[in-house]
Amino acid sequence: MRLIGPNCLGVMSPITGFNATFARRIARPGNVGFLSQSGAMCTAVLDWSLREQVGFSACVSTGSMADIGWGELIDHLGNDPKTRSIVIYMESVGDARSFLSAAREVALRKPIIVLKAGRTEQAAKAAASHTGTLAGSDEVLDAAFRRCGVLRVDHISEIFDMVKVLALQPQPQGPRLLIVTNAGGPGVLATDALLSGGGELAPLSEHAIIGLNEFLPPHWSHANPVDLIGDAGPERYDGALAIAAKEPDTDGLLVIMTPQGMTDPARIAEGLQGYAKLPGKPVLASWMGGVDAAPGRRILNNAGIPSFAFPDTAVRSFLHMWKYSYNLRGLYETPAIVEEPGFESSRALAEAMIRNVRDSGRTLLTEAESKDLLHVYGIPVVETRVVADAADAVAAADSIGYPVVLKLNSTTVTHKTEAGGVHLNLIDAAAVRKAFSAMRESVSEKAGHSTLREPVFNRWSLPMDTS
Repeated sequence: MRLIGPNCLGVMSPITGFNATFARRIARPGNVGFLSQSGAMCTAVLDWSLREQVGFSACVSTGSMADIGWGELIDHLGNDPKTRSIVIYMESVGDARSFLSAAREVALRKPIIVLKAGRTEQAAKAAASHTGTLAGSDEVLDAAFRRCGVLRVDHISEIFDMVKVLALQPQPQGPRLLIVTNAGGPGVLATDALLSGGGELAPLSEHAIIGLNEFLPPHWSHANPVDLIGDAGPERYDGALAIAAKEPDTDGLLVIMTPQGMTDPARIAEGLQGYAKLPGKPVLASWMGGVDAAPGRRILNNAGIPSFAFPDTAVRSFLHMWKYSYNLRGLYETPAIVEEPGFESSRALAEAMIRNVRDSGRTLLTEAESKDLLHVYGIPVVETRVVADAADAVAAADSIGYPVVLKLNSTTVTHKTEAGGVHLNLIDAAAVRKAFSAMRESVSEKAGHSTLREPVFNRWSLPMDTS
């Protein structure tokens, strides 16, 4: 017998009508597989989905995952023909190998969107007390998600925004977005969100600028975002969209509409729906406003163009789409050896260094030799000097600049700290002399005088050398 949970809401299959949960209502049938480690989050999303008419192929509350974990559930939904995308609310990974293996395979066929809680130390502690499991390193998890094609989002609202846009629009091939708007302020907001999120404003071609000049007022923006000016009507939008859709150096199109005196939101939406299927380019819309914008949003949604209340939300969805495409591309990448100019001479020098060490009967490099080897291949290393006595050490420190690190340079002692062979954060000449003397005594006593060679002298640089 396999076990879901414990400490969970249960399992629900809306397509078959199966409801083994204590939720008050069953979800609508749909094509989204929803997995949640929090039962309360599950019920909240279910309630939201009924209002928004979002349907699910399966809803599983995983709880503490004593038996069945993410990997098995992802495998199951990946093979389920009714499931087109997988949404996960996660507090802990559990069996990381199983999760990554399943996600890497399934992400090639279906989007996997994860909202991972526990980014901060305090939140991680709260997650541990909630599910009884550790959250793990967030930076490591971020990198793992990228390498297995998983899209990570930061907000609950973004989960279903992404389900919608990935289902309706093609994935962008790059981060360049072209923005068409009838108001400067929303265009600025969209630009801020795009650039701060790692995207780029698509350049307008000279041909496009000439074409737009023919029918736009003289004081239009003459750049991306393309500001059609506040009195833009449907005809002005139609002309701009016809040009924007043909721009070659763009990866996506965002059309913004704000209801103003000359604006016809429904008619502008009718014009935009003809561009719902641009090859390889997602088309998104931001129909701002309430009652006046509602008819236009309905037209766009029916045409398969995701519409957002605010332009920065639309931009974040575009960036998530690009991130997802980028992650998927990484699944097909294999490292290649690129031999840059001078590579052959660097390799010859490195081979000579290794040969000298082997000829001396050694199988380990000293720290100084290791850094010399890295330096030969152009890998940055902390400035390192080998000194013979305390006077040399002080002279080297004065030349490099304080604070510095003094380390044992030995061909036999690998764990230098245990032999007293590391002194950190030496701030002046007196500290260097004292550390040099203490190291000679300690190493001679603990490791034998024959192991003592000239100490290695480093400038203190924590981000580059923490040994």
